[in-house]
Amino acid sequence: LDRDTSGILVLAKHHNLAQTLKEQFASRKPMRKYVAIAKGRPKLKSGTYKSFLATDEDLNQYSTGTSAEGNLAITHFKVVKQYKDCCLLHVRLETGRRNQIRVHFAEHDHPILGDTRYKPGMAKHPRWTYRRIALHAAELGFTHPVTKKELSFSTPVPKEFDEFLSGAE
Repeated sequence: LDRDTSGILVLAKHHNLAQTLKEQFASRKPMRKYVAIAKGRPKLKSGTYKSFLATDEDLNQYSTGTSAEGNLAITHFKVVKQYKDCCLLHVRLETGRRNQIRVHFAEHDHPILGDTRYKPGMAKHPRWTYRRIALHAAELGFTHPVTKKELSFSTPVPKEFDEFLSGAE
């Protein structure tokens, strides 16, 4: 998870198990769903952002035109509720690149609230006063590396989301 992102993550106790999990993520098998609050009013109510992400000298991610320059990143989204100046999103990752959700939404002029890296000026909101970004890893599903059992975990959004959205118009 990105720093200041809440939610579920998986850890392995042994190196060989970590490698098995890493291979699952590399082959896009785990299910990863996020809840986010983004700035603005997206034109599309659902869709997919697809680009190739590269890293600049300051370790920022950005979209490039070709696979020769970056790694494939695919982000599916749905606007769950539209407010006056922000929206509640459900996001599903097909790939899992560093800062992928943050980059894709910022590049489409809908940065995640509280993001201090990608379009930080736009990501400010007078009522989002929390020292974190409005991004939450809500669901994670994967195959257990030993038992091969399909596992699925979920967690509710943090209180900051509910507090913020209760005052949104």
